[in-house]
Amino acid sequence: MWILRGDCVLEKIKCILSDKSTYRFLLVGLICTSLDFCIYVILLGRTNVILSKTISMSCSMLVNYFLNKFWSFSARHKKNQYELLRFAATQMANMFANVSVNAIIFSATQIKSLAFIIATGVAFCVNYVLQRFWVFTNKIN
Repeated sequence: MWILRGDCVLEKIKCILSDKSTYRFLLVGLICTSLDFCIYVILLGRTNVILSKTISMSCSMLVNYFLNKFWSFSARHKKNQYELLRFAATQMANMFANVSVNAIIFSATQIKSLAFIIATGVAFCVNYVLQRFWVFTNKIN
């Protein structure tokens, strides 16, 4: 049975913070989040909040896949159906969490920027862990 010890957790955190892929992922995240936000705000005036967020995230995810695969995590191997399926599953979970949190916060506050920021923060943490350790592992399964 695997038990997390305090020193083990600290070592994992140090390892993640010293990995250049972490900072590349963060930069890609900022780029894709900016793209997501711009599309979201433009569409929000033309359609409802759920459709706006779904379309904006879909565009962002497409850019995110290529930047993270080839730059952040340098996963140079040929794409395979497992990687694509894992990425798709990760992004569907990410989209569900992001859109749901966004809709809940927006409904409660009517503040679109607050809803966007909170939803993005929740999705960012989950997305990094899944992409780093499950999707782009640099292993061909």
